[in-house]
Amino acid sequence: MVRATAIGAAIEGEKIQIRTRQFDTYPPKKHPHKGMMFSFRLGIRASASITEEYVTPADSVVYTTSMTSTGDEILGTSIAGWSRKPLNEPHLAKGSGTHSASHLQIFGGAYANVQIPPREHLEDAEIAAKNPPIQQAMREIKA
Repeated sequence: MVRATAIGAAIEGEKIQIRTRQFDTYPPKKHPHKGMMFSFRLGIRASASITEEYVTPADSVVYTTSMTSTGDEILGTSIAGWSRKPLNEPHLAKGSGTHSASHLQIFGGAYANVQIPPREHLEDAEIAAKNPPIQQAMREIKA
């Protein structure tokens, strides 16, 4: 179980649990290698964690730098990602002592990455130095 906050930190799994105070979806897009993609963006204290990993990660994982184990988690002010299946409506539940949050379980394969790390990491130079940006590399698609 790894918890990451660096820009570019990513997770991929069969099932992903997300929690955020701001949840946005976008119209589906067709990708030549991944098929239909249902994009989403999480904002304001967002987190995403893998609840079920891929059975065959070598065939399913798109980015070689993604974390793929059950329990791996990313945290950020802004997280973007996509799902291979349409997203359901999130349900509202208690997120903190004073705010509610949107909770959603994504099924059928999903990807999420940190676009903006948590604010406290941006403001603290010592924490930022420990979490350098991660370069993403897409794995080769065999034709």
